[in-house]
Amino acid sequence: MRLKLVKIEETDFLSDKAKAECGRYWTIYLYDADEGTYCCELQPSYWLEAVFFETEKWVTECLNDDLQQCLYESSHYRHCWDAKRLPTQTVTTEFDNFEEAREHFQSNCSFGADREAA
Repeated sequence: MRLKLVKIEETDFLSDKAKAECGRYWTIYLYDADEGTYCCELQPSYWLEAVFFETEKWVTECLNDDLQQCLYESSHYRHCWDAKRLPTQTVTTEFDNFEEAREHFQSNCSFGADREAA
């Protein structure tokens, strides 16, 4: 298991009100770089599990709760080549399985790939 975190800007998916309050919005996803899935296509995909989000500006508790609730509906498959071109952070902590890693990052996420190459 070779875990990575990827940071994807998804500001366009927010309502105009939420955009005005939080500025830019990124979702942080966890994926296993050793596990590509062929979703009836020639290109393999990674399952990106949404674990956290970041905003450009401080947000109210109410908006934070709304964004947190929507976060878990964001998990999806993305082509491997597409995920690799995004800001990525290699996970160096050892985990027994993917579920353990997901639980860890849902409560302890920090993303430092802005200063690290994939």
